[in-house]
Amino acid sequence: GQRLWEVNFQLQSIRVRRRGYISKQEALIVATRIRADILTGNFQIASLRGDRNITLNQFNEKYYMPQRMTEVKASTIATEKNAYSAWLKGSLGALRLIDIDSAAIARWTFKKSQQGYSKHTINNQITYLQSRLKMAHKLGYIKDMPTIERVKVTKRIKACLTPQQVFAFVDYFNEEKTHHYNQQYANLTAFLFYTGCRIGEACALKWSDININEATVTINKRVYRGKIDTPKNGKSNLVPIHPEL
Repeated sequence: GQRLWEVNFQLQSIRVRRRGYISKQEALIVATRIRADILTGNFQIASLRGDRNITLNQFNEKYYMPQRMTEVKASTIATEKNAYSAWLKGSLGALRLIDIDSAAIARWTFKKSQQGYSKHTINNQITYLQSRLKMAHKLGYIKDMPTIERVKVTKRIKACLTPQQVFAFVDYFNEEKTHHYNQQYANLTAFLFYTGCRIGEACALKWSDININEATVTINKRVYRGKIDTPKNGKSNLVPIHPEL
């Protein structure tokens, strides 16, 4: 497995121990910041400021989401908020962090299974819970990470459209004298299939993004909720233009 680093030192009678950093540099940065906070009187241990009784809901609002807002796009934040509200807020949110142990999580998982939710859906929500518990552990609100058993699932086989099905989609919009005839939709559908772009990325394209001579398309923006912003992964991508396209 990957080697993890930890911060472990004592200063002014305060023992500091934080685990789970992915690099030595990250651990050193955290240690330096904590040391400075102790010397300036800004550092407080969770148990000393009465936050040992903090609930998952309180931790989510006070620590987790503010941190995530600096790391990911607004669309990801909206997705996470909706998932948390639907799955974790009412069932585990009122529990104290220190009470969310392996048994509590197993009961929650079993209950969701009994309610008819799919194994893949439950495992997705376990990921949201796990990320919050990992941060709580890093910040010292829980001593140890609880063991979380994911629901065992069989590997899903991805179904892809055949070339004949792809052509049928495009031809559908090319059927003249029908109510669904639409040349723009036909072109857009063909473009999506041949490039693999998302719909929002295709709708944000300008002619300046297309290089006919080199047969490439630059994907560097998207339309999302009526606004133009960067692609979902935040990166620009150069896509080749298939000869058929």
